[in-house]
Amino acid sequence: MPLRLLPPGLGQPRVAHAVHHRWLADDARPRPARVRGATVTLDLRDTMQAEAYLVGGFEPELVRFVSRELTDGGLFVDVGANIGLITLPVAAGNRRIEVIAFEPHPDNAARLRANLAANPGLNVQVRELALGAERGHVHLISDDPTQTGWFRVSSNEHGIPVRMETLDSALPSGRDIDVMKLDAEGSEPAILRGAEQLLRERRIGCIIAEVNPGHGILAADLEAFLGRFGYRRTAPPVPIGRRIRGLPGDVAAFRR
Repeated sequence: MPLRLLPPGLGQPRVAHAVHHRWLADDARPRPARVRGATVTLDLRDTMQAEAYLVGGFEPELVRFVSRELTDGGLFVDVGANIGLITLPVAAGNRRIEVIAFEPHPDNAARLRANLAANPGLNVQVRELALGAERGHVHLISDDPTQTGWFRVSSNEHGIPVRMETLDSALPSGRDIDVMKLDAEGSEPAILRGAEQLLRERRIGCIIAEVNPGHGILAADLEAFLGRFGYRRTAPPVPIGRRIRGLPGDVAAFRR
């Protein structure tokens, strides 16, 4: 309760991570919780889910930024939606928007659907597939399968097989995207290459992408690529402060 009641910015995520490491990393019991207006069931072995459980939300600054960019009838595309810790609070905050949530991992997608079922009335469509530069089939691997957000696309055929589409082919015909969030463990450039038609037609209003040098994803590279289509880097939706919170990478935002 203290972590939930304190105003943001006082280091609650760092405390939550310490609590998780000390007491919760082996807790396999499903835990129901309210996260920013949405009902979810969480696995406390997962670092970000433990943070959401203890703090009452995950990356609240990002949720607020996305929500501010959306108007009634707008479309939010969440690429790498995991179990819905961004998707569901955004959808619960404005029931007059639409969300398309892409999550390739079958277990994560199943849990996202279960969490969505616990929040009737939200206009969220779950698409269980990976996005990339071309259509086909790929595999998901992870260095730590207990961390649901760490799965990445690989040519390693010993991983979990999943279907891959381009965003150009996967988005319903004629739809414009108001906000798109990319958190795909290193696949962000490939996903953008698979969205060149949408970018060329300027049908994506705002793009928020994880940047992580450890995965070879640099903000300058994304800025150069998106600049070809008239996008410019804007003030970040933070301070998200992933580095302060002990998480790798950070976040960059781009507008047309």
